[in-house]
This record gives sequence, structure tokens and C-alpha cells, in this order.
Amino acid sequence: MAEEIKQENKKIKWETKIGNKEEKSFLWYIIFSFLTLGFLIFAWYSKNFLFAVILLLGSVLLIRQPADRKIKCELLEDGLRLEESEKIYHYQDILGFAILEGEDNNLLVLHIKSTFNQYLKINFPKSKTKEIKEFLQDKVPEMEYELGLLDVLIDRFF
Repeated sequence: MAEEIKQENKKIKWETKIGNKEEKSFLWYIIFSFLTLGFLIFAWYSKNFLFAVILLLGSVLLIRQPADRKIKCELLEDGLRLEESEKIYHYQDILGFAILEGEDNNLLVLHIKSTFNQYLKINFPKSKTKEIKEFLQDKVPEMEYELGLLDVLIDRFF
């Protein structure tokens, strides 16, 4: 009976970083500024003012990206809880999961019932791979998932 209670209250916790932002050097800002200035001059001479506005907005957004932040994740008996949004993704809303191995961390991919963002991707420490996989296999079917080109580009540049 005590073993059942322990199993009932079982949860796996970890902390992960959202974002892949590395500190940019002063040289990066200088090169970025010269490139932006060059494109702005091109836009001015070609009388393409919409391009200039889009370029300026994009530059501001790229430079002012928010810093990385850490969030706490918990796999509970009834679902995955993310501290950031206080949202719980219940297992009945998760269609499948996959674990992808990375260099520093592994990636938990959850296929959720959603109209827009169907895949939730969360980094976790390699040391928790076996524990997370065994925990989820009882609740959600395992699936195959390969990172697409867009996933790789977003991870690399943003």
C-alpha cells in the first residue's frame, strides 16, 4: 500500500533554459550595423521604402531579443506542468512522445492535440533520459520524430 502511494505521487522535476541566445560580441554588432546600413542605402537608392521599414523593424527585433530564462518542468501523474505558464498538458491531450539525443541535453518532443503548435519541445538533462522515458511509456505512446529543416534553422540562429 505504501508503495502504491509513492508511485501515485511520483514526479520528475528538472529545470531548462528557454532560448538559445549566446552573448553577442561587440564585433557582431559592428558587422550587423554595417550590413544593415548597406541594405538601407540600397533600399533608399532603389526607392523601396517598405523594404527599409521591414529591415529596420527586423533589426530592432533581432538586437532586442529577450535574454534566456530558466523554467521548471515537472512530469506529474496527470500531465506535464511548466512553471512558466502554470499550464498542465494532460496525458489525454498528448498523442505521443519522442526523445531526441543532443550534444549537451536531450530533447523531449510531445505531440499534443492543438490546432497551431502541435509539437512541444523541451530540453532536459541527459541524466534523466531513462527515468523520463520509463515514466512516459506507461502514459503515452512513443513515436518517431525527426527534426525538420525549420527546427534546425531556428535552433541554430534564434
